[in-house]
Amino acid sequence: QMKNVEVQLMDSSGTLMDTGTVKYYTGAWHDLGSTSGGKVNVDLLPANILFSMDNQFVHNEKWQDTGGNATVLFQTKKVVVQLKDSTGALMDTGTVKYYTGSWHAFGTTSGGEVSMELLPANILFSMDYAFTHAERWQNTGLNETVAFQTGKVTSATGTCTQYYTGGWHAFTNGMELLPSNILFQFNDGNPQAWFTPVAGVTNNIH
Repeated sequence: QMKNVEVQLMDSSGTLMDTGTVKYYTGAWHDLGSTSGGKVNVDLLPANILFSMDNQFVHNEKWQDTGGNATVLFQTKKVVVQLKDSTGALMDTGTVKYYTGSWHAFGTTSGGEVSMELLPANILFSMDYAFTHAERWQNTGLNETVAFQTGKVTSATGTCTQYYTGGWHAFTNGMELLPSNILFQFNDGNPQAWFTPVAGVTNNIH
């Protein structure tokens, strides 16, 4: 006798959500369909089956013995990406993306944070702020808060006028920049210099 197998997709609060794309594996992958109202059903003979769920470009898999439990649950995490200044205070505005085979828009910070419901996975996140760029991998199944932090950059002589990250930008003394390789220019004859700011501290350059 077959079981009515129900595959569910829930958000971090336990609310059914759409849209997830579901497959199951029994020697080969078979399409089961897309969730509607957070679930999709199919009649299957009871067995230990590998199910997969795709949502927002993130992929999860799980084995389940449908003879013992015919409800297969996949649940997202509320992933929060933060941008902090050198003192640890939340700041705006950072532009966030995440990579799962290709880059996808995550959003821009508001109040120093931006969030999205994502299936748990090891994901590469990127942050862009003031023309500087930083990336980091994080397993959102273990920790769903992804924090990026800038470093404060100070020109001790007050002669730094511009910085280069793919293009030249006006430098303001004491500005916050993400830890990336940056070329600084000075107006006192001192040669241009590459420098990578350290996050969470004040970085002194010429």
